Amino acid sequence: MNKIILWDFDGTLGYREGNWEEVILELTEEKIIRTKESFDLVSKMLQEGFPWHEPQKSFIEITDSLDWWDYVNPRFIQIFTALGCDRDESEAKAAQVREHYFKLDKWKLYHDAIPSLALLKKNNWFSVLVTNNIPEFPLILKYLNLETFFDSVFVSALIGFNKPNPLILNGYLEAYRNHSKIIVVGDRAESDLEFAKALHVDGLLVHSTEKSQFRYFDNLTDLTKYLLSLNIE
Repeated sequence: MNKIILWDFDGTLGYREGNWEEVILELTEEKIIRTKESFDLVSKMLQEGFPWHEPQKSFIEITDSLDWWDYVNPRFIQIFTALGCDRDESEAKAAQVREHYFKLDKWKLYHDAIPSLALLKKNNWFSVLVTNNIPEFPLILKYLNLETFFDSVFVSALIGFNKPNPLILNGYLEAYRNHSKIIVVGDRAESDLEFAKALHVDGLLVHSTEKSQFRYFDNLTDLTKYLLSLNIE
């Protein structure tokens, strides 16, 4: 039997320091004093305007990198305007978000990510990365030295569908479903556990604030121990 893990990235295996909020607030530092109120405003406004906020929809028409960023750019303009920038300033700062968010040195792995992936691979688990992420994510993956651990990689911005929509997998599981143990691992119930539910497979959470969920793990080491304990042949 094949043993397949469908991994999330952000908040699960690694993260972008400060996430989107940090990028936007850094770009306004010379004009706007950072406060809890400004952070909360940005965070709230980031809950809309990205393709992953409408996972039921197809975005195959914007799988080109420039088209994807053009799609989300109006939301950045709105956020900078809400922070007090005029229209010209907002447009100029929005145009800088892509470069700042993509900065490779801002992308980090949890300390036990590579040891966990390596141990699972050694024990014949197939790892597949499924992430709602920016078009440049494959370059980030290469920078983090993660490429060799994944059998396949599915990035929403390059596929045109977003988790929890199963279409993000582009039919990947069709050849495996009848003779495989498939587990989704992520950090959010609303995207990762719902993704597992849509696929009719098990879902596990790690590094999550939703600790009341069934089978939650504080770290990847404990998660890996659990997976190895399943003794699936």
